[in-house]
Amino acid sequence: DLLLVRNNIRLVVEGETSRTFEHRIIREDGSVRWVQVVLKRFRYEGEEDTLLSVFTDITDQVKNQTRMYREALLSYMDELYEVDLAQDTIAAKDHRNNSGDVRSFSSFISQWCMHVVAEGDRADLQAFFADIENDERPMRSIRHHIYHISGREKPVETVMIRSDGNRCLMGV
Repeated sequence: DLLLVRNNIRLVVEGETSRTFEHRIIREDGSVRWVQVVLKRFRYEGEEDTLLSVFTDITDQVKNQTRMYREALLSYMDELYEVDLAQDTIAAKDHRNNSGDVRSFSSFISQWCMHVVAEGDRADLQAFFADIENDERPMRSIRHHIYHISGREKPVETVMIRSDGNRCLMGV
């Protein structure tokens, strides 16, 4: 998140008058909180620029939003996975009994893109997953096609919802 903060500060210092963004902070007790930051640059006549920053704790909103996304995923996704990017693991989640085998996430994505994803969408999907660790948004998605059992291509959407740190929920 530090790169995100630095980039937003740089944009304001270099000329934008204001920026609003969200990022995580780690408190002294080790707990992680989400904050919304509003940066505003202004100048009083005859003085140097002043940078004003306002921080708002939005942890509860982010948690509620994540919970709602999860419930929505469970209601319409065919497949649901729990991903740990730090551990490079993926576990299929059966929402009836909440169990699944744990596998290597990078290996799973490689095999999935090679054998399930329609050839025309493979490069876009691989780029989507390659950038997932650098993307701090709570949710991101990509529409693509997979080869269905019927032999036809089926349009689907893959959704990644960040729950905390490097843990995500992935729905297809």
